[in-house]
Amino acid sequence: MKYQFIFILLFCFQSLFSQVVRDEILPYQGKKKWGYVDYNLRTVIPEKFNYALRFEHGVAVVSDRNSEGLYPPYVGLINRSGDLILPVSFERIESFSEGLAVIEKGEKWGLIDTFGKTVCPFIFEDLGKYQNGLIAARKGSYWGYSDAFGNVKVPFNYDLATPFENGVAMVKEKGVWFIIDQSGKQISAGTWDFADGFSEGVAGVKHLGGEFGFVDTKGNKVLAAKYTNVKPFKEQRAAVKIKGLWGFIDTNGNVIAKPVYTEVYSFSNGMAMVDYQGKIGYINNLGKVIIPAIYTNGTDFKNGIALVKDKSGNFHYIDAKGEKLYSYE
Repeated sequence: MKYQFIFILLFCFQSLFSQVVRDEILPYQGKKKWGYVDYNLRTVIPEKFNYALRFEHGVAVVSDRNSEGLYPPYVGLINRSGDLILPVSFERIESFSEGLAVIEKGEKWGLIDTFGKTVCPFIFEDLGKYQNGLIAARKGSYWGYSDAFGNVKVPFNYDLATPFENGVAMVKEKGVWFIIDQSGKQISAGTWDFADGFSEGVAGVKHLGGEFGFVDTKGNKVLAAKYTNVKPFKEQRAAVKIKGLWGFIDTNGNVIAKPVYTEVYSFSNGMAMVDYQGKIGYINNLGKVIIPAIYTNGTDFKNGIALVKDKSGNFHYIDAKGEKLYSYE
């Protein structure tokens, strides 16, 4: 009976995941403009944008402006029907976190919701990531924290500030790093040159004059400082750099992927994009190469799909097995 229940649970999960993928609307580049196709490769939003990103929370960042760089001068938001719900008049729109996205207009930053409505007015010089009901914000030269509506919750006293996770954050004041709670109370101070903020309960830090390691929310060492660089934990895996090359470890410090990569990216959907000798491929959370490094560029997996570019300049949406779902030039 127990195994029958597990099988039913897995079947339901796979059915749900399959439905999520089938509901995905994917951007593609036509001869001149960007449009969107559905899972059956039918055009659902015609080619009318100069720039288009994947949908998240029912909206997508687009632009109808020309650009010489990777990011257009102005962007807006569309819904799944292709209608603009936010005009193309903003310098930048970041990814959504807890239903809110950081947005820039006229060198000032605020927050919007998934309907394009302004939640926090454009009153800050910079913003971090909205998390745990607070966001790191900069006014002038100093950082503090506000709520989603722009109300100050922790005063602007810090040189640097990281996002809150589970009620704690890391801040730098007068050259010293501290761990604080959501009231701004100091929990502990650290002898660190650099701190990356908490992710999955630990933070990467560079010890004074030494190497990189990880500490817990009290500032205690949890993984030895023996790396030349580290990246935050995602899906219980962290990228670590040794002798100029990147690999991955688990939460106990065990090596999952040996340091053989020029560059690596955080795990997403159980897969991590890696750069091996100038080519892009993907490994799973056991460090096994699932998709060989044969592409010139790529994106993280999202809803089981990633976008890659081959040596001929063609783009392909692929699944977690490397199968091509849709291709365009």
